[in-house]
Amino acid sequence: MKVTFPFIISISLILTGCTPLDECVWMPETFLSDSIVRSANALIEEKFALIPCGSSTETSNYQIEKISLSFTSLTPLSLEELRKLLMRCSEEIVHLINSQETYCLFLKNIPFSQEDLKIAIHNCRTDDNEDPSQIIFAILSGQVLTYQSNESKYTETYDRAIKKIFTGASGTDLSEDYSSEDE
Repeated sequence: MKVTFPFIISISLILTGCTPLDECVWMPETFLSDSIVRSANALIEEKFALIPCGSSTETSNYQIEKISLSFTSLTPLSLEELRKLLMRCSEEIVHLINSQETYCLFLKNIPFSQEDLKIAIHNCRTDDNEDPSQIIFAILSGQVLTYQSNESKYTETYDRAIKKIFTGASGTDLSEDYSSEDE
């Protein structure tokens, strides 16, 4: 009986694949990337009333390469509102990350820039508004903004979006102002 109990424990550990605690690897960039995502989500939720709904980080060699965040709006937003939100969220998150020395220790690119960030906003739809041209989601990835409706998908550069914001161009007619991937 004395031999059976240790034998059963040993076999169960081998079969379940348990690793002794001293062999566990703590990866600080994973902890830090989670901290960055939590901080960024809290900031965007508080400042812009967007609900966090997903995130991911890309890491290699213990360095954070890219952060992707996804949000949902509480109310339907126009194209202009989505454009401004993407730009402002990007600026806020980049500033947040670069202002924390601890975060910078594990970043691949210092300073962290918009090129290292992807933001998606899922536009709330109202039940009574089933307009197929309404933007369903908007994405900022690097230097490109993408807007998707049920009808089409359009893109614009970051520079063009900035010009539209500062010149007050409405940009509501997507067929004139954007390159369409449907063509």
